[in-house]
Amino acid sequence: MRGFFRTRLPQESIRGCIPYPKANKVYSSVKFVICPQNAGDRLTQRTYEILASGGLIVTNDTPEIRRWFRPGRDLLVTSSEKMTRSLIRKYARQPGACERIRRNAVRAAAPHAYVHRAQYILRVLRKRGILQRGRGGTGLRNGRGAGPQEGWIR
Repeated sequence: MRGFFRTRLPQESIRGCIPYPKANKVYSSVKFVICPQNAGDRLTQRTYEILASGGLIVTNDTPEIRRWFRPGRDLLVTSSEKMTRSLIRKYARQPGACERIRRNAVRAAAPHAYVHRAQYILRVLRKRGILQRGRGGTGLRNGRGAGPQEGWIR
């Protein structure tokens, strides 16, 4: 968080690691989740997890954030510590707006769920002739797989 804020955050505000099975409860129960992006050309997995949990993200304004989500509708974006403080003060007084953003966040994250990503990958593999339907075995064109766990790919 040091790269995101110049001011030291109160130690009681930093909780450290959250056990993965409990993360969605934490994300959806706090007022805001500050979620810095590691790079401008990709999104952290945490971004999708927080949105899908109904968390209200405050994140840095990057091209990838704007490519996939609409600031002010699905999440909040910031470009400075001062702006972050201002956004949090503003939205802390608008619980209805926060709830709308949380609902939109869940909808916006839904197409990025693992099941949808896996379906997309399978469609691409089939379209390119790498994976064939109804052939038995692994379904891979050359018939070779890495082991028994690949038997589900058809």
